[in-house]
Amino acid sequence: MGMGKSAIFDIYKKNMRNFAGFLAFLFLANLGFMVLDGERVSAVFVPTLSASVDKTEASLNGRSMLLYANGLSESRFNFKVTRNLKSGYVATLSTETDETALMNETAGGSTKISSIVNAKKLNDFTENSWGYKVVGDDKYDSIPGVSTPKTLITTSSYGWSDDAKEIQVGIKIGNNLDSGKYSNKLIFSVVSNSYEPRAIMAKGRDFNDKLASLDSNQQHYGSYRYKDFVHHIKRSESAPEESVQTKDISADDSDYPILAWYKPAENTVYFYSTEQKIFLNKDCSYMFTRFKNLTNIDFVKELDMTQVVDMSGMFYDMASIESLDLSFFDTKNVTNMSDMFSNSKKLSSINFGDFKTSNVADMSRMFYGLSKVTNLDITMFDTSNVANMSGMFSGMRGLANLDVSNFNTSNVTNMNSMFSDMNISSLSLNNFDTSKVTDMMSMFNGMSKLNNLDISRFNTSNVNDMSQMFSGVSKLSSLNLSHFDTSKVTNMRYMFGYMNSLVNLNITSFDTSNVKDMSSMFSYCYKITDLDLTYFNTSKAKDMASMFSGMWELTNLNISSFDTSNVVGMSFMFSGAKKITGLNLSHFDTSKVTNMNGMFENMESLTELNISSFNTENVEYMSSMFKGLKSLQNLDLSHFRTEEVTRMDSMFNGSNKIANLDLSSFNTEKVTYMSEMFRDMTNLVNLNISSFDTRNVTSMSRMFSYLSKLATLDLSNFNTSKVTDMSNMFSNMNSLINLNISSFDTNNVTNMREMFYYVNKLTSLDLSHFNTTKVTGSGMIAMFSGMNEIKSLNVTSFDTSKITNMYNMFFGTYSLTELDLSSFDTSSAQSVSNMFQIYGSDIDKDKLERIYVNNDFNVSKITEYSSIFGGRKKLRGGNGSFLADPSTADLSWLRVDRPGVQGYFTRKP
Repeated sequence: MGMGKSAIFDIYKKNMRNFAGFLAFLFLANLGFMVLDGERVSAVFVPTLSASVDKTEASLNGRSMLLYANGLSESRFNFKVTRNLKSGYVATLSTETDETALMNETAGGSTKISSIVNAKKLNDFTENSWGYKVVGDDKYDSIPGVSTPKTLITTSSYGWSDDAKEIQVGIKIGNNLDSGKYSNKLIFSVVSNSYEPRAIMAKGRDFNDKLASLDSNQQHYGSYRYKDFVHHIKRSESAPEESVQTKDISADDSDYPILAWYKPAENTVYFYSTEQKIFLNKDCSYMFTRFKNLTNIDFVKELDMTQVVDMSGMFYDMASIESLDLSFFDTKNVTNMSDMFSNSKKLSSINFGDFKTSNVADMSRMFYGLSKVTNLDITMFDTSNVANMSGMFSGMRGLANLDVSNFNTSNVTNMNSMFSDMNISSLSLNNFDTSKVTDMMSMFNGMSKLNNLDISRFNTSNVNDMSQMFSGVSKLSSLNLSHFDTSKVTNMRYMFGYMNSLVNLNITSFDTSNVKDMSSMFSYCYKITDLDLTYFNTSKAKDMASMFSGMWELTNLNISSFDTSNVVGMSFMFSGAKKITGLNLSHFDTSKVTNMNGMFENMESLTELNISSFNTENVEYMSSMFKGLKSLQNLDLSHFRTEEVTRMDSMFNGSNKIANLDLSSFNTEKVTYMSEMFRDMTNLVNLNISSFDTRNVTSMSRMFSYLSKLATLDLSNFNTSKVTDMSNMFSNMNSLINLNISSFDTNNVTNMREMFYYVNKLTSLDLSHFNTTKVTGSGMIAMFSGMNEIKSLNVTSFDTSKITNMYNMFFGTYSLTELDLSSFDTSSAQSVSNMFQIYGSDIDKDKLERIYVNNDFNVSKITEYSSIFGGRKKLRGGNGSFLADPSTADLSWLRVDRPGVQGYFTRKP
């Protein structure tokens, strides 16, 4: 279908007695319509096409042109096309004939206004010439004749819109123009492209959803429909019976419907169209995704694939498909193959045949997770236009070899995770052109069997991300990157992390001036012994967390040139560098650091640590900072500012050579966690924490556990009002003889398990001020177990109504002569096994004779009660009752001993 519109341009010129010059007029006539049949009307779709001009008349004063405007004039009008077409159209401009001049129609007239020949600006027109332009263009163009029309608008695909152009006509006339009428016609032609009606399949995702809806009995997961019922998809030669429920799986712009229906007895979906040829949609993305039981797609052979441009995710996550024959695929127009086969875990064989990939721009994750594929022949691939190869072969663990020698990567910008988690041992990429690549993140990450890698020709001049690039390449022993240009790299996080076999690393050419993230850069490079980074420029670095963590064999580390003025994160920076003996960080600027968690953790050989320059005023986290420093004897932290620190848990845990620790300068007002803070400091004899403000601390679990040489601990300044966990707080303090916890507020404590476990030198403990109403469940297991020397223990304030397990609570307390449990409530107790037991040589040391209670224990819920009183041979009930073997006592002995009722308890007077 098409149409044309004409414009008649007339100029009149004659002598006028009233004027010294000439008078001229320009006239734009009304436009007419003509319709040309170019697009057939289909069964479903009715095409439309129309055109209009907004201006039907124009005039100019020739005398004014000559006298005041150098004979120049311009006129504009809008040309608009309204269309609803599938095939597009072409709109052109020309004169009615090949005569392009404005001709003098007056009898005997010999002059004319000619079209300009070359594009030019109006001021450059010769006299008596005219031209046109599309508004916005810089210059006017020549008037086209009918044989050489000029295209104004062209479209080639479906459109439902208005297209408009603003046309401007320019004229220049001179004094030598003869009198007369000058005219010509401009023809606007609009013709639609030819079109053949088609049956077109729905878009990939729509096809997927529509087939999933064919079985109403299928389960839903939110909006997602399971498709387990589809085992086969076949084309039917005949239409379904009227009684069959169908779904139209054609595209919105299809000219004919395509009906689909499900036959449960066959687990088969059938489809039918009146048209012999069915076209696959240009968008086939995720067409068969998650068809769990579909094992072949042979029906596609009967469909026309010539229009397909998007095959992304087409076979994504097909759980049962084992082989794909794609030799019949027409992929010459495809631009997107991302995720095409991704995650189809049983797929082991793909026949590509004569696959055309010359137009593909995206191959990201194309074969991601295909762990069963053992052979992949992609030698026919043309990758000259591919820009994205991220994750392309990631997770292909079944491949032993990969030949990409034919790959043209000159346009690739993204190689993120391209070969990650593959099991190949050798990879040659010396043909790769990486000059445009910006992202190499995780490119070889997790290639745990790779021992030979040729990247000698890599051009990395545009790369900005190398994070995790070689991380987990655990068999590679040598890596020469001396040719790498890293001047644009901003991220080197985990770049060499977990390269467990790496011995030789050449990165002397590295320009790190733009790197912001160096966290875990060399972490767990076990075998590197020497690392000289004096050439590193770290002025922009913000994160150095775990940078050298786990470098077990590292003995020499030169970071004397490090500029840390912008670093915020230093957590675990040197953690696990077990063989470094000395570390001089006196040049470190830590003024912006907020996290020092685990910074020197487990540096077991460290004997000298110079951190005298450390500014810690902004640090919030110091958990495990000095944990496991087994060789360090002295640590001066008098200059530390800790007013912003919220976590100090395990801060000095396991630093067992330090004998004296003065933390009197510490401000701990904001600290919430102190669990295991001094745990396992087995040589500590002097600890000054007199300035500690613990008002916000919630956990003190194992805080002083295994301080086996500390004899005195004064915590009278402690505010424990917010503490909920005191489990093992003092456990195994084997030398402790003086403990002041008189200020303890236990109103919020829920766990006191093993709180005083094996504090075996302490002789007296008054806990009458303890409030245990919130302690629940197993929160008192072995609380006083192993307190061998305790002679006086006051627990008369204890509320045990919520305790379910009293296992080993007073185990081994052989120095006690009596025990007052008059406040104990065992109504929730389920286990009292070994509650008072002693054994072995302790039996001969036992002094316990009386246990006082107010009433019999409530045993209604107790199910575990083995050896409750085991070894307590001196213990007697209030009426003198006892057993020759106390370990045989059952629940009936958890009573007040009285006439007629035997028990091991004595009623409190």
